[in-house]
Amino acid sequence: MKDSKNEPHNNEVKLELSMFSPSYLLTWLGTGFLYVLTLLPIQIQLFLGGQLGSILLFISPQRKNITQINLQLCFPNKTQIELEKMVKEVFKDIGKGLIETGIAWWKSDRFIDKLINKKSNFEQLDSNNEGCLILLKHSTHAELDIRIISRILRVGGMYKTQTNKVMNYLMIKARNKYLIGTVTN
Repeated sequence: MKDSKNEPHNNEVKLELSMFSPSYLLTWLGTGFLYVLTLLPIQIQLFLGGQLGSILLFISPQRKNITQINLQLCFPNKTQIELEKMVKEVFKDIGKGLIETGIAWWKSDRFIDKLINKKSNFEQLDSNNEGCLILLKHSTHAELDIRIISRILRVGGMYKTQTNKVMNYLMIKARNKYLIGTVTN
């Protein structure tokens, strides 16, 4: 993907023996399960992602509470019933976002290309042969957005180093396939 020696480089990451300690077992199992889900048809993946989000709603009471407070602050005119429905939808979207992260990390370029239906604005940026700053909202599907844009433009990115070594390794390994010049905190 890199065209010249002057381009920024990606941070390299190495698999460490410590990543196979029992404390990372759930991370490996979870990401392995996520990988297997990416082998299913997309509609089944998204359905299962919604179900996963519903499970997360019940096993993450602290995150549910944070979501409820945030929605109440953002939508003070909504009824309690409307807010509860919104909380459920937020968690379903979180589950789908996890699936979409798996799609971004492990699906082929050919598969990603099929998701793209309008390139004109990005192609116009690319034809200017100048650098540009693209700002994306931070959403549950940000990883997939980045992967799609990287199929049209040569892009770099910023990320926060994860405290979980396995997640950090998997994230950087995946992103290094489609980003150039990644920067961390």
